[in-house]
Amino acid sequence: MGALKRILYIQEGSQPLGLAEACLSLTPKISYSPTGELLLDVEGTQKLLGGEKGVLSRLENIAEHFQIEKTVVTDRPEWAKPLGIEPYVVVPPGQSQTRLFSLKIERIPLLGELVIEEDEWKERHRLVAFMRRVGLGHIHDFAKLPPLAINRRFGKMGILLHQWSWGRRELPIPIFSLEEPLTDTLDASDTISIDALILGLTPILYRLCSRLEGRRLHAVKLTLDFRLDNGQRFSETLKLSDPTHDPQVLIRLLDEFLRRLTWDAPLISVALSIPETAHAVAAQLSLFDTLENKAHDIGRFLNRMKAKFAAPLGTPVLTESYVPEKGWRLAWPPENSHGSPNGNSHINSHRNSYGAPENAAPFADRPYFIFSAPRPIPPPQGRITPCEKIETQWWDVGLIQRAYYIVETSREKRWVYITPQGQWFWHGIF
Repeated sequence: MGALKRILYIQEGSQPLGLAEACLSLTPKISYSPTGELLLDVEGTQKLLGGEKGVLSRLENIAEHFQIEKTVVTDRPEWAKPLGIEPYVVVPPGQSQTRLFSLKIERIPLLGELVIEEDEWKERHRLVAFMRRVGLGHIHDFAKLPPLAINRRFGKMGILLHQWSWGRRELPIPIFSLEEPLTDTLDASDTISIDALILGLTPILYRLCSRLEGRRLHAVKLTLDFRLDNGQRFSETLKLSDPTHDPQVLIRLLDEFLRRLTWDAPLISVALSIPETAHAVAAQLSLFDTLENKAHDIGRFLNRMKAKFAAPLGTPVLTESYVPEKGWRLAWPPENSHGSPNGNSHINSHRNSYGAPENAAPFADRPYFIFSAPRPIPPPQGRITPCEKIETQWWDVGLIQRAYYIVETSREKRWVYITPQGQWFWHGIF
């Protein structure tokens, strides 16, 4: 078996080529298939992005704008597709083959390449039908057979699938690169106001900014091509004073720009494009590039941004909260292990790893990845084990009462909770 990696598989989303560009911000090693599926080798970039949790968190932000339907994190690219039996699957390192072998034999045709020729696809399905007739119910029933017996009973295709299942064939992930124009079009035939037009252009801007981030570029100009109901066409260009790929900044600028324009017929469509860009390379902050000057310059920049946009900026630090998704905040300058930049405060020195006081009751085991917003789910199936309860005080704004459980299935282990109203939520993955 070849070396194990951490592979992120993404099923087709909206605008798959744009999605592939956006994912370049996660890793340069991307394989793009004609069917719109993606394989990302994130083994070498996990440390840079804050571990696997950081990679998945960034992907979650990208997924909001490209409507990703399914993701799988696994050890080998050739196993990713058959393991995708649910929308979000994260297989712990070293357990992918065990998980693969536990699947039903109907999943084995998905092994190997993302794109399979039609004739080979039919042959694989005929082979699976034969496997069921001879009593093979799961992939491990097939994988444990010796190669000689497989060759005699299942032929060359059986040998091929056997090699894929044991990782004896390696699926390469070539470097993906694409330089298509940065453009997207909005159907504006139902748009009746500038506010509605901005609302329609907002997801387009987010997608374009994700592609800019993947290319390591900033926008310098925005061009809008208008098509009117009377057949007239015209273009307007917005020149940016400061190049950026921040979608919130661009939305504000575009809002001000559009309110100064007029047209004399209903809109049919608006094409938004970025014809001019600049490389997003950090400038040298001082002659000797010292850490002190870096912190000073970045601090001044963050203060200007806070004053201009009234947005929270800084680095994440733990804070006292028994609600998992609220156990951190943004602070600047960065706090050290004693809770302050100078090391004189001990606010954080008496907290456990979840941000609660050390004299509080210890938390049960928690997953390494939680969703920023818990996801509503139907009542879970499988082995359910209670682990902890969370209840805020009566004087807190918005009373929160949750009973957390660990739900174990043959495929994964989830962290879920139920509210007093009986609604289940999926909050994390072990």
